[in-house]
Amino acid sequence: FAYNVTVTAIDMTAVANNDYMFSSAVVTFPAGVTRVNISIPVIDDEIHELDETFKLNVTSGAFGVFVGYPDVTTILIKDDEVVTFNFERDEYNVTESDGSIQLCLVASHVSDVEINVTLQISNENPIGSGMDIAQALVLVATS
Repeated sequence: FAYNVTVTAIDMTAVANNDYMFSSAVVTFPAGVTRVNISIPVIDDEIHELDETFKLNVTSGAFGVFVGYPDVTTILIKDDEVVTFNFERDEYNVTESDGSIQLCLVASHVSDVEINVTLQISNENPIGSGMDIAQALVLVATS
């Protein structure tokens, strides 16, 4: 005989309809079948974020149909967005009398986590000897 179980999603750090598309489903095992696959669509949101999880729970309300162990499983959604940083332009010009220069940094993706970007000054002289030392900024990103 066929029997049914209910699979229900439990949000953890991943949220239904935001990170994956599933709430619950009745899964039917036809007579003679011991495995049934279910498919849960995952949303590729293009946002840099920490890996996220949700759980699935299997239950049965039918008389004579019992749920064994494990009756809960954890699904890990691994984030695949890589954030890169760069200067908006490859060259900026400033005169000494300006006193400072405004630079623009650009991130390739929106991020849900804070990322610190450190600007390091390099004292290498790309112009050559006998001229003022040019100080080039180099980006170092950490999350």
